[in-house]
Amino acid sequence: MTKKKAAPKSVLPEGVCDDLSMASQSVDGSDSESSRADSSDDPTVSLLEKVAMAIDSLSANRPDQRVLTMRSLRDAFRVNYLGLPTLPEKWNYHETLISSLDTAMRRGKPAEEVAAAQCLSVFTVQLTPFENRCLAEQLQSFMEARICDSTEKSTFRSACSIALGWLHFLSDSKDFPSIRRLMGLLEEIFKASCLKGDGKPPSLEATTVSLHRDCLHVWCLLYTVLPVTDANTLGQAILKSLVSLLQSSYLDIRLAAGDAVGLIYERIRDETKNDFKGSYFTILTEVLDQLANNSDKSTSKVDSKKQRSSFRDLLNFLRSYESPPEQVVKLQSERLTINTFCSAFLYESFCRLIAVGMSTHLRESELIRTIFDLGPPLPRIPPSQAARGQNKKARQYANQRASKVRTRHRQKSRDKRAVLDQEEC
Repeated sequence: MTKKKAAPKSVLPEGVCDDLSMASQSVDGSDSESSRADSSDDPTVSLLEKVAMAIDSLSANRPDQRVLTMRSLRDAFRVNYLGLPTLPEKWNYHETLISSLDTAMRRGKPAEEVAAAQCLSVFTVQLTPFENRCLAEQLQSFMEARICDSTEKSTFRSACSIALGWLHFLSDSKDFPSIRRLMGLLEEIFKASCLKGDGKPPSLEATTVSLHRDCLHVWCLLYTVLPVTDANTLGQAILKSLVSLLQSSYLDIRLAAGDAVGLIYERIRDETKNDFKGSYFTILTEVLDQLANNSDKSTSKVDSKKQRSSFRDLLNFLRSYESPPEQVVKLQSERLTINTFCSAFLYESFCRLIAVGMSTHLRESELIRTIFDLGPPLPRIPPSQAARGQNKKARQYANQRASKVRTRHRQKSRDKRAVLDQEEC
């Protein structure tokens, strides 16, 4: 009888896992400061040491162990802001991590390649614009070759496009020829989702749909950093393809195409021509009107509601020049107001990249705060105030539980009285 292979254990030090769970519990609260203060006098240094131990373990012999470590590091970079740009000296493990990820992407197995590219994507938010610019120059030719290689796995091509897109976006680069070339490569990929010659949408595999969606998202991300002239030229040139993509059979591609339309019209109307409509305005509004009122039974209620809401706002903007509905994101004592298609797209893009750590990075990362015009990071809340806030939440929870128990008990008494009244009658 053959023995079952034991499941691979993560080689990530236990301390980093503890920090991950602690940070994920305190993403939207203020109890992280008190927890960190109790665990160490200098929590940032302690966390850096644990992450450094995990980076050392990237040289493990087994590929599955390296994959688990890279995924754990990716999650650590999401829920924690390490503050590397503010350190008095350069972090010694920066080059070690980049070298390990580069080796994994070039020589690793498929799962290892994807994990390395995803880890690199998230690590970009921990770096300075100059460091991201250097990485973009170092990896651009390799990643572009992998993105265009149809023999590569779609998941790896997608991960490379996302990583390279974020490197360019966060680098504050003026190398617009390289950015335009990358946008052209991405456009050639997601154009495969356009309508075929007979006017019908193509049928694609799930991984291919994800690849086309991610390439279109990265194209939009790079479009936000283009100068005015390029934004006007490239925006008008791609409108025909976007009209076709809006008629795709896949919701993710339709929504991504809608984001691109909103960004293009908003930039051109704000920067070039305030009454811009374009050559495909009539057919574009007709397609959007159908999507905004779509009641296809084959689509789930959640997806239908999301599609109708998104395209209704876009249609109102194109026809009536109405701004999208304002959204307010609460950050303790601050408020982030989102009232344009560009700011909404960037916020959702960062949410996809950082996931549950978005609130932490918005509070602490100077780079991300600059992108959203929030100014320098505010001073951290003292542990005593954080503890008081936590105690208040505990009291509120206890009161809610007591109220439910009391209501349930009284409801039983009311039912008995109702039975007695009926018998007397």
